[in-house]
Formats: sequence, structure tokens, C-alpha cells
Amino acid sequence: MISTGVNSQLLKIALIINDGGASGTDTLFFGVDPEATDGIDTILGEYQLPPVPPTGIFDCRFVGNDIEPPLPIGQGLNRDYRQGNESLNGSKLHEIKFQKGSGNLIDIHWSLPNGVSGRLYDLLGGVVVNDSMHGNGSITIVNNAIEKLFMRINYALGSIGIKSICGRIPDYFGLFQNFPNPFNPNTRIRFAVAKQDFIELNIYDVMGKTIAILVNNNLKPGVYEVEWNAEEFSSGIYFYKLMSDKYLETKKMILLK
Repeated sequence: MISTGVNSQLLKIALIINDGGASGTDTLFFGVDPEATDGIDTILGEYQLPPVPPTGIFDCRFVGNDIEPPLPIGQGLNRDYRQGNESLNGSKLHEIKFQKGSGNLIDIHWSLPNGVSGRLYDLLGGVVVNDSMHGNGSITIVNNAIEKLFMRINYALGSIGIKSICGRIPDYFGLFQNFPNPFNPNTRIRFAVAKQDFIELNIYDVMGKTIAILVNNNLKPGVYEVEWNAEEFSSGIYFYKLMSDKYLETKKMILLK
């Protein structure tokens, strides 16, 4: 088990939201569990909230067209768990709706465990709000026109262990070509880290969809290797991207079955 809460979810994460005023603070919960569905799972403590209160009263909730059956207009959930187990590698999308009260902004705070990262972005695809989430962090929304956000949560709960392959400390960040390439179904990816940093290494299909999260950790300087098993994917071109606060590089690889 990674974490448990009052309802013993496999992974239960709190999202603390307030409007910077005297309206109080609400907490939304999300995460994954083998028994969760895209519907309302009362066994996991998911219940429909009452309709949104009148304008001027602070409120926040999960909404979205992906909740089945669709929620009545104006209603939502304060918990939104999705199906997943201890070996989950993938992403889940949540939609958050909020209403300001006496304050003039929205503060969102999170504390994500190892193996979990995310991104908060507006309904325009990140034109105004586009913030990464990892570890302990927060974001403040000051734009009065924004009342909904998407939250894309990436899970790397079943990542193959990252292996340090060299005791030498490199003086550069670098992403190397995978080997073998083409491959079937396993390939290895090496990368160099020049200084301690939060590192992400993701796999994407040709449409730009994240299909695997291989690394999602704070790493010390060194040269590392991680293996990807693509048994469940079809032949084709895939991309892998190494990201840190100051480094970004993408390379192409070919799965040939």
C-alpha cells in the first residue's frame, strides 16, 4: 500500500483550496484504487454535492463530462478516485470548478508523493494557467475570468527502478539514444544529471499523448539508465522526453514487432 485514508484508498491525495478571504478552506480528495471507476463510487466515499451556493459564497468541487453517469447541472463531487493499482503507469484527468467568495483569488495547495506528478491548466489548453505539480507546492489564480481548471495527474507507481550506471559526476545534462533501436519489446534509455534536480522522463506516442512515465523523482548528479517494456504497444514511432527545471530534450525511437 502506498497510502491509506478513512476509506482505505490505495492512494489518497488532498487538494486544499481557498479564495484568500474569510470564506474558509475546502479540501478535495483524489487518487487511485483498484475498486474505483469513472462513476460515483460510494464505497470510496464519493457522493454528489448539493447545488453550487449563490454567488459570493466560496465553493470548489470536481466536475467533468467523464464522470458517469453525468452529474446534474451545477453539482459535483468532493472526491474523485480513478481506477489503478500499485503498478499503474499512466495519467488521469480531473476537472475542478471553483467559485470565489469574499476573497479575490484562488489558492490551490498540494502534496504529491513519490511517483506522482501533474499539471494544472486552463480550459484553453494552458494559455493563462499552465503550472507543473510535484512534491509540495501551490498556485495562486488571480484571473477573475477563470472558474475551471484541468488537472492532469501522472502516475509512475510501477516504474522499473532507475539504475545508476556511473560513479562519475557529469558536468552536463544529457539524453542519449535508446538502445537497442529499433527494439522489441524492451529498450534502455540513459541520461545524465549535472546537479540535483527534479527529473521527469516520459514516453509519448505520435499524437503527443503520454503513455508511460519512467522517471519522476529528485535525482542526485550522475548517469542513469532506465528500461522500458513496450509489450502492450503496437509497432511504430515513439518519443521520449527528459525534463528538468532548466533542461529539455526529446528523442525518437522505433518499436518494431
